[in-house]
Amino acid sequence: MDSYRNTARIVGVLFIIATVDSISTIAFIGFLTEPDYLIQVHASEGQVLGGVLVEFVWALAVLGIPIYMYAILKKHSHASALGFFSFRFIEAFLVILYSLSLLLLTNLSREYVFAGAPSGSFYETAGAMLLAARDWAFLLGAGLSFTVSALILNYVLWRTSLVPRW
Repeated sequence: MDSYRNTARIVGVLFIIATVDSISTIAFIGFLTEPDYLIQVHASEGQVLGGVLVEFVWALAVLGIPIYMYAILKKHSHASALGFFSFRFIEAFLVILYSLSLLLLTNLSREYVFAGAPSGSFYETAGAMLLAARDWAFLLGAGLSFTVSALILNYVLWRTSLVPRW
């Protein structure tokens, strides 16, 4: 029973880290919605890289949750444990893609500023595409994959009475 309690603590901490990190990235890169975001990304490159680091920690926390939960869930339903692991793995992979698009945007913004910030240029189009890719990675990862994995986990926890049913 002690191993369940230790696993529950670790998973709880990982859930908190993933939640806090997913929310706190806005503090680092909230300016991406402004019209001159390419110039601001270049000017705040350290801040952006800090946001990328927070997103990588988010991805590691997301990946750690099913690794710790797999042994417990497998005892009750192997298919559900595998499904939970798979969807959380997909979420972590998409969070990493989400972060990589920000790293690419950092390089693009540097080139944009060195080119003299031409208006209506290739750089603005490429930046818009990177932001769109970032949005899609977030929607599919933190949106769809997380939702499906949460449904699987909650169903298994409810069905096996691993948590109170109140």
